[in-house]
Amino acid sequence: MTIEKRSPPSRIIIEPEKCTICRSCEIACSYHFKKAFNPKISQIKIIFDPKSADLRISQENGCDLCKNEKVPLCVKYCVRGALRAEKAG
Repeated sequence: MTIEKRSPPSRIIIEPEKCTICRSCEIACSYHFKKAFNPKISQIKIIFDPKSADLRISQENGCDLCKNEKVPLCVKYCVRGALRAEKAG
């Protein structure tokens, strides 16, 4: 029997052109941490500036990239495929 070790990602990347700001990633994250569907307690934040139309993602200090999952839940539940996990560097 072979046990596959997952090499954990180190950051989440957003593709702004795919994001619809639905916040499903924040909801999935909040459930992972607090078992509550509440974007306000998510460890990732989708930040949209309506003046500049700039869209970015912020990983809070508590984000563990869902270390016990094959894929971070924010990435898994992004319906538009706007998020991906990757290693820095």
